[in-house]
Amino acid sequence: MLILERFEGDTAVIETSAGYVYIPRAELSPKIKEGDILTISPDKTATAARRGKIAALQNKLFSRKSQG
Repeated sequence: MLILERFEGDTAVIETSAGYVYIPRAELSPKIKEGDILTISPDKTATAARRGKIAALQNKLFSRKSQG
């Protein structure tokens, strides 16, 4: 379970079963408030874009290696 414990300035303190995680407040919805329970869900569009960018960088790197 993830719980928004508190805000410390521009940082959100998230309580987890393993301890605390500190993330920028800007990464959270402005609607969230202290005490809210959070869920995590994948962003399929952002994931696909990131994987595409990484694949393009790998292709560029390996094509240079094979030429040199």
